[in-house]
Amino acid sequence: MKTNRKETTELLGKLVREYFYQNHNHGGRLSKEVIFNYGAKDIFRVDYLGFSPERATPISGIERGKFICFEVKSCKEDFNSGFGKNFFFDENWLVVTMDTWKEINNLINQKVGVLVATPKGVKPYDYFFNENIKLSAETVDEFSLKEVIGQNPHTYRYKSMNECLYAMLGKSI
Repeated sequence: MKTNRKETTELLGKLVREYFYQNHNHGGRLSKEVIFNYGAKDIFRVDYLGFSPERATPISGIERGKFICFEVKSCKEDFNSGFGKNFFFDENWLVVTMDTWKEINNLINQKVGVLVATPKGVKPYDYFFNENIKLSAETVDEFSLKEVIGQNPHTYRYKSMNECLYAMLGKSI
């Protein structure tokens, strides 16, 4: 089955949710389509924004939490669109399919990690050269996100914790 951009974005979103909740199990929260600077000229939206406390208790564990941004790009055209490269948080991840990664890997010039949808149990390098199955609605459960760039790509967050948490309100998934 050939998937279109919308379907690919939805499938990658499912993998983002799975990745986040498997890797941030201290009571973390994930929100979709989080809007910042609402009502201003410089409004922007983040595909997925997660908050991961250092630990659920005590209060200081929550206060030392980090915000994790996931920007999903379904294809090279989506990557080049000029939208959705809002890497302003503690960790920033670009999420793509292997086909998209093959087309854009030489275009990554920001301090950002890259997660590629890869068949479970297969290393991204092996999948890069030997694609035996494609991501689709039928195969999504056979895939997971694997890092191809960056172990915890940290930057300095541009927004306060209060602003980030407020923006996430009502968008939790």
